[in-house]
Amino acid sequence: MRHPLLAPRPPRAAFAAFGALLLLLPSLAQQPAGEAKPAEEAKPAPEAAQEASPAPAGESWLSGSVDAGYRWRSGVGGSLDGYRSIADYGAGASVAGLDFILHDPSRRLFDRAHLLATGWGGDPYSLVRLGVRKAALYRFGFDYRDIAYFNALPSFANPLLDQSVFFNQGLRDTRRRMLDVDFELFPARRVIPYFAYTRNSGGGTGIATYVSAGNEYPVRTVLDDHTNHYRGGVRLEMNRWHVTLEQGGTRFSDAQELSHEALLGSGHPGNRRTPFLGQSLRLDRLAEAYAISGDSLHTSGLLTAAPAAWIDLHAQFRYSRPKTDVRYTAGATGLFALIGANRFYTSEQNSLTGAASLPRNNAGAGFVLRPWRRLRIVESWTTDRFHTASSAVLAEQLLFAPNNTQSLTDLLSDRLEYNYNRQQIELLADVFKGLTLRGGHRYVWGDARVRAAQLTGRDFSRGELRRHVALAGATVRPSAKLSLTANYEGSPGDEAYFRTSLQNYHRGWARARYELLPSLHYSGAFAALSNRNANATTPAGARAASEFAAGAPPEYEFLSRAASLTVQWTPRGAKRFGLTGDYTRSSVRSDIAYLAPFNLS
Repeated sequence: MRHPLLAPRPPRAAFAAFGALLLLLPSLAQQPAGEAKPAEEAKPAPEAAQEASPAPAGESWLSGSVDAGYRWRSGVGGSLDGYRSIADYGAGASVAGLDFILHDPSRRLFDRAHLLATGWGGDPYSLVRLGVRKAALYRFGFDYRDIAYFNALPSFANPLLDQSVFFNQGLRDTRRRMLDVDFELFPARRVIPYFAYTRNSGGGTGIATYVSAGNEYPVRTVLDDHTNHYRGGVRLEMNRWHVTLEQGGTRFSDAQELSHEALLGSGHPGNRRTPFLGQSLRLDRLAEAYAISGDSLHTSGLLTAAPAAWIDLHAQFRYSRPKTDVRYTAGATGLFALIGANRFYTSEQNSLTGAASLPRNNAGAGFVLRPWRRLRIVESWTTDRFHTASSAVLAEQLLFAPNNTQSLTDLLSDRLEYNYNRQQIELLADVFKGLTLRGGHRYVWGDARVRAAQLTGRDFSRGELRRHVALAGATVRPSAKLSLTANYEGSPGDEAYFRTSLQNYHRGWARARYELLPSLHYSGAFAALSNRNANATTPAGARAASEFAAGAPPEYEFLSRAASLTVQWTPRGAKRFGLTGDYTRSSVRSDIAYLAPFNLS
């Protein structure tokens, strides 16, 4: 049955005129631009004939196809909401597919244009794509998608099923539109300016639940969101180096409204069908809305270079500063319960405003050095730093009978500081044909500062990350049919943010592949991870123990293993059929003790 909160969606507008025009395009493409002259007339000079011809000899200036028609929908038996949730095809003129390629013989405006469109006229998913280019001058791309989404099929338990009420409390009737535009100037030159714009927007109606203590009320909701992302920059393409500089930004907004008005003085009973402390909870009126908006500017750069045959360099950086604003208001009347105090109130008003800022820096650099033919040195460095500052003001007012008001105002603020760094160096040596050895070292360090838990009695909690990791590996190829690869990394453990983080760990994995016949292959893999974090008897454990009000945390152990075997049979390159068999066994063991907050045991 159709839920009374939603009105039926009208069918899409017909595309009859557009479809008729598209039907004429193939016939126009088959005709030359000028009529053929009689054989007895004098032929023009070759140069004049070439200028008069709109397309090269033997090539049409327009080629492609169009699939257009008309769709009738005589009626839907059973549930219309069920049909729209699964198929949702409308009636009217439609263009199922369109694909045209246009050439400009004069090459004045463009060399080639490609137009592609599908699903226009009653389809839930529509697409149009246009690409235009002119060699050495510009390249333009346009992509637009329109998606109609309707879902009325129940996704969760329905408390009204025994009353023959069939509807989805998360019902959605929305549309989403996505637009992508990109433009490049002088794509074959050394200096290439570019610009790109993306928009993603959606909106519609549906059903959402207003949650109050002891009950949930399905009500009408209106949704609206959009995101605009734009970026522009320049690429420098030189023989031995490449540079990209980019500036961009993002603006977004996300809003939702919930509303309800009781009919004929009867309140909304919600999902609860039994009294609470002898009273029947209800919702009479509701007006709830939230809106989140924000913007961000970013600056980024990329450099790759090969100044000599024995070295490759790369570096990148990115800076951004997102900002977010939050607005929330809610007003409701009815009969609601305050469960903790076993009291009832008839009205509530809520208001929340908040803001957050997150400046972020990210950078990295590295090189690949080849001092000798059989030796490579790979170095990389990465840093990521961001600080989040936020604040919010919450005001709440409850009206108890008779005329007893309770108000609450709370000022909330929070801050997160996070710094992460990673440096790694690896040596890869081809000892001889069929044997490659790998060895290296990774160092990870950082710190974080967050609001502390109430149990600690402090305002902020600070953590540090320190980890030295040894790297090793080998690849053996004794023959063209057999290859073996093994890798290992391990850390003695120093400092970590969490007790369940990798600290004192060893990790290894290996793979093997054997070709018995050209059509028969065997492969196997094995992986294992063992992690054992320190307890209070070690310095690292002592630092972790200081985070607890009493007692010392015991050590934490984690072990996981996985092994697999695969057989592939592909006779004649699997032209007609092929067989694959795979077996995998995995196991996980975790052992940790924790402090119970209520009695610190």
